Amino acid sequence: MRFYEASIFTSASPEAIWKQYTEVHSWHKWDGELSKCELLGAFGNGAKIKLSPKEGPGVTAKITDCVLNRAFTSTSGIPCLIKISFHHKIEPIRDGAKITHQIILEGCLARIFHTCIGPSIAKGLSKSLEELGKLANERSSKER
Repeated sequence: MRFYEASIFTSASPEAIWKQYTEVHSWHKWDGELSKCELLGAFGNGAKIKLSPKEGPGVTAKITDCVLNRAFTSTSGIPCLIKISFHHKIEPIRDGAKITHQIILEGCLARIFHTCIGPSIAKGLSKSLEELGKLANERSSKER
């Protein structure tokens, strides 16, 4: 198993951050690795998301562990070979929130994926959090 994690603190409300998450079609605005995203169904447990990265093949992920304004996980992979879980967590704090993204690679191909794409995952994780924080701050400011 391999994992990557990054966190930021923001003055945005948990609700503003959650709204950014639920607007799946606009994930590419804060995640520079994506060119297009499509939510299949209502955002919540069991919903599927079609992700089209700027490089590489598209993938369909499933939402699990969804808790309103707090957390969700999107999981994809190749059965019996690799499971990729993206954990998204919002922790309310005084005057804002802490946002944490964690990516876990599991399975017999985890080491290969870690070697091949690990550095870009680590770099992209921090950058996407920064962009998500900016967009959520703008949304939060408009709602006040």
